[in-house]
Amino acid sequence: MEDTKKIQKKPNEGDLKKHPGQLFRELWDEKNIKRELKRAKQVGEMPFFNLDKIELHPAKSCNLRCSFCYGKDVVPDKKDRRILSLNNIEKILTDVRENMPNEEPLIIYAGLYSEPLLHPNIDEVIKTTGIKGFRQGIYTNGLLMEKILIEEIAEAAIKNRNNKPSYIVFNVTASIVSEKHEKNLSTLLNNIEEISKVKEKINSPLLLNCSLHAIAEKEDHYREVALKLKDIGVNNIRLSFPWGPQINESNQMGVNLTRKQYIEYENQFQELEKEFPSLISIRYPPKKLFNKCFVGTLGMSISSEGDIFPCPEVSSLLFKKTHSYGSIHEKKISEIWHGKEHRELFLRLNPYTVEKPCVCCHTDEDLNKKFAQFWSSE
Repeated sequence: MEDTKKIQKKPNEGDLKKHPGQLFRELWDEKNIKRELKRAKQVGEMPFFNLDKIELHPAKSCNLRCSFCYGKDVVPDKKDRRILSLNNIEKILTDVRENMPNEEPLIIYAGLYSEPLLHPNIDEVIKTTGIKGFRQGIYTNGLLMEKILIEEIAEAAIKNRNNKPSYIVFNVTASIVSEKHEKNLSTLLNNIEEISKVKEKINSPLLLNCSLHAIAEKEDHYREVALKLKDIGVNNIRLSFPWGPQINESNQMGVNLTRKQYIEYENQFQELEKEFPSLISIRYPPKKLFNKCFVGTLGMSISSEGDIFPCPEVSSLLFKKTHSYGSIHEKKISEIWHGKEHRELFLRLNPYTVEKPCVCCHTDEDLNKKFAQFWSSE
C-alpha cells in the first residue's frame, strides 16, 4: 500500500474565516486527487487519502424533536442505543496520535439523531480533545451549553496543532420550531453571545457558525434572527434548504416544501446574501445520488454504539449490515482505516442499490461529483 495522499492545500490567513464546508472545497488539490484516483482505478482498489475527518456521535438521544431532523427516520429502538464513553473517546484520540502520526483529522462531535451535549462527560470530552491537540467541530442545538462548557470549548480551540480553527455550528432552527420557541431562542442567543465574549476575551481561534433551515411549517422571515446573530458576533450564517433523496435533478423543492414556499425562501435567502455577502452562505438541496461514493476514502463517522461508517448520514444501527466496516470495540481505528473491510466496502457499495438509499449532504455531494468526474474520465 502506498503512503496516503493529501488532498488539501494549506489555507492562508484570509481563508480561516470561511465556513468549513466552503473552505474544504476551495482547498482541494485537484492534481493530486486525479493522480491517486487514476492509480486506484488501474489496480482496482480503493484510493488512499489522508484521514481528514472523524465524526463521533457521543450521545444516544436528543433534547428536541425536530420535524426536519435528517436522522429522524433512522432512529433505532431505545433498548439498542448506547453512548460513546469518555474512555472510548480517549482511546480513539490516543490511537490516532500514537499510531497514525501522518494524520491530523478534524474531530467532530455531532449526532445523526442525537444532541452531543447530552453526553454526561461532554466537558471532559472537549477538554481532552484540546489537550491532545486536535482541531474540533461541534454540531449542536446549543440549548445545553452551560458556562463551564463554553469556557472549555474556547480554551480547547487554542491548543489544537492544526493551522485551521475549531468551530461550533448552532442549529438555530431547532429553537425556532420547538414547543417553547421564544424561551429556547432567547436561551440560544444568550449562549452564543456568551461564547462570543469568552472567545474574544481569551483570543480563542474559534469560529461560531449558525444554520437556519427553510421548513414548511414555519414560514418566518429569517432576517430578524440573522441580524441578531450578526450583532452577537457569529462568523457565518448558513441558510439551508432541507434535503433528502432527490427524484431527479429538476426536483429542486427539497423535503416538504411546496414550489411557492421554496421560491419565497429562496428570495429571502438571496436578499440576505446580497446584504451580508461575507456573513451569509446558502446551501441548496443536493440534486442527485451517486453510484460510487468517495466520502469514506477521507473520513469516517462513529455511531454512539461504536460502529464505523463512511459518513454521518448513515451512522445508525439501521445501516450496520450494509454500510459499517468495523467497530471500535473490536479493533483500533488505526487497524480499521484502510483495512480489508474498509477497502471492500468502497468497492462494493452502490448507494442506489442499498435497502435504505444514501443521502449526500451539500459538501459530500460536491466531493462525490468531483471525484466521480475524475474516476469516470480514466
